[in-house]
Amino acid sequence: MPAPTMYFTTVTTVSDVTVFLRPVAQPRCVRPEFSMSNDFTGAAFSGADLTHANFPNTNFTRADFSGANLEGATLTGSIFTEAILSGTRLVAAQARAATFHQAQLSGAVAANLAADQGQFLQAIACGTDFTDASLPGADFSQANLAGAKFCNARLQGANFSGADLTGADFSGAVLPQANLSGATLQSTVFNGATLSQDVLAEVQAQGASFAGAVLVAANPPTP
Repeated sequence: MPAPTMYFTTVTTVSDVTVFLRPVAQPRCVRPEFSMSNDFTGAAFSGADLTHANFPNTNFTRADFSGANLEGATLTGSIFTEAILSGTRLVAAQARAATFHQAQLSGAVAANLAADQGQFLQAIACGTDFTDASLPGADFSQANLAGAKFCNARLQGANFSGADLTGADFSGAVLPQANLSGATLQSTVFNGATLSQDVLAEVQAQGASFAGAVLVAANPPTP
């Protein structure tokens, strides 16, 4: 971190008196950190610039973040149940164990999002960009993910049961132990993806593409 700019107090010259100037450090602007005591239920953040903001363990139920910028924000453990995040920028945000139950995420940009164990149950995320995101153990069950991008995303053990993945792109994604039972995979792309051998059980995959996909044992033997 660069050294703070130093300022000096004003001194009046006095004859035969030695005056020492006292340096005064420029005050730093400290970004506030929010805790669970802050309840932003139904709050309006539409279009707000919240880059690198600290919002761990905060309640944003039904809050409106449409078009807001949360790039690099800390959202660990926060609750976005039924929140509106359409077109929101979540690039490189830290959202481990955050809850997005029934949230509206369509058109959001969540590339490099870290949301391990995140809860996206019944979320609407049509066309959302999760490229290079870290989502192991995330729960997308019964979510609408039509046209979403999960290219090169890490999705070990993620749950997509009953989800609509029509036209979604999982090219290069890592999905061992992921659950796709009952998911709709019409025209879904898994080119170059890594999947468990039993991951395609009970799925509808008309027109899906698995070119170059790698199937691994569901439960690889312990060395």
